[in-house]
Amino acid sequence: MTEDIFENQEDEVEEEVVEEEDDLFEEFEDETPAAPAYEHFVIVRTSSGRPMYIPLENGEAGLSVETAVTRSGLYIQQVEYWLNSARVYPADFVPEGQTLTIIGAVKGA
Repeated sequence: MTEDIFENQEDEVEEEVVEEEDDLFEEFEDETPAAPAYEHFVIVRTSSGRPMYIPLENGEAGLSVETAVTRSGLYIQQVEYWLNSARVYPADFVPEGQTLTIIGAVKGA
């Protein structure tokens, strides 16, 4: 008899956890940006949190930081550039598919 009570309580707890996980997953789905319409790109991310997909042209394997920023259309002042947790500079190369993070005074797009 007591075993039945414990089994029912365990089932209720498991259902509650699954429902909470489903709600959390739906929240993340809403925040996931749409995939770009082009196949080859570099991602530029700013403190706004919204990634920008910068397309590569004519077989480019990546872009310099300066070119990625220029193509993004952002107005940038007093910033730092980061790639894979390492500080980079405008002349440095951002390989295809990598995320360039820009921190500072960024306006536009």
